[in-house]
Order: sequence, then C-alpha cells, then structure tokens
Amino acid sequence: KQLLRLQQKAAERRELGLTLVEGLRELTVAVEAGVSVAALYTCPEFGGDAGRQAVQHLLAPQRPAPEWFEVTRPVFEKVAYREGSDGILAVLRTPHRTLADLRLPANPLLLVLEAVEKPGNLGAMLRTADAAGVSLVIAADPVTDWGNPNVVRGSKGTVFSVPVASATRRTVCEPGTALKSPPTISGAPGVRLACRKRPSSWVCRKWAWL
Repeated sequence: KQLLRLQQKAAERRELGLTLVEGLRELTVAVEAGVSVAALYTCPEFGGDAGRQAVQHLLAPQRPAPEWFEVTRPVFEKVAYREGSDGILAVLRTPHRTLADLRLPANPLLLVLEAVEKPGNLGAMLRTADAAGVSLVIAADPVTDWGNPNVVRGSKGTVFSVPVASATRRTVCEPGTALKSPPTISGAPGVRLACRKRPSSWVCRKWAWL
C-alpha cells in the first residue's frame, strides 16, 4: 500500500522524503549520483538472473544495505507504473534541497521552468538539461514535484544527476523588481537568479526561462 501511495501522492513523497524509481537504467543513474536506496523490489519473472546480478553489483557498495524483497509477478504488476518493466523497483531517499543549499560553478548555465504541469514534459526538459550541461534546473511555482515517478521515468533518471530545486517565481526572478539582497546561491561569484533590464555584477551570466 505504501508503494502505491508513493506512486500516486506527492504529499506522501514529501512527508516521507521518498520516491520510486523503476528500471535498472534509472536506478543506476540515481545510485551513481549518490542517492540512497531504502528498499528494493524485484520480480525474477521479469528480470531473471541477469537482472538480479546487475542489481547486486550496483548496490554492493551501499551502506546500510537496502532491504530487498522478491515478489511474485501479480504483486509486481500491481505496483509497477510502466510497461515493459525489467522487474526492478526501488524506493529512494530523496534529499531536500533549497536554493541556499546549492553551490554552483563560475559562469553557470541555469534553466528556470515556470509552472510546468505535465510530469513527462518536466522529465524531457531534464534530459535536455543533462545533455546541454545545465548547472541547475529550477522549478518556479511548481505544479508537480521532482519525485513524481513519471518525472523520473521521463527524465530517464537524470532528475537525480542534474541539480534541481524549487522556489516561488518571485523568489527566482520577478522582472522589474529591484533586487538589492546578496546572492541566494553560494559558490559562484557574480551569480544571482534574477531578471534585470541591464546587467549587474551579480546577475547570472547565462540563463534560460521557459
């Protein structure tokens, strides 16, 4: 039941700090990005011995080791959320990050997404951001959460490898507003998430607003 709630309810994901990822490829991206696996559910009828061995190798360094449950095909089909599953479903601990927690390189490229509604669209934008080397993706006034399983699926796991954060649109950038406070993101001199009519020494040098 908890797996279904994590799949369907954003409030449950936020409260528990957990999300779901299905598929070895997406799980690999998450683990290599340093995300902790809380529990793993596998179905040998889908993945076979090769899938089991791949997961064992991937999770061997994780400490503490995640709980691992092998389930029957009917059970797995009930909790799976994608077609053509490889029989691997993991519960991940998702770190809570704010803008103030993030550190950026010098001259970063930022992507701001305003009120994107469809999880699949958000996931696709994350894939583009990953390919373009974007330093940070910010959801302004987000409609869906980063842990939505369809965001994970649509991004092919890059939601875990590309730095992401959420904030209100006003916090991120309100055109015409005089921004007098110091930068809200540390580690990148001259960076400010802002929209100004003319450049200043602390406006971010590269950014895209979608």
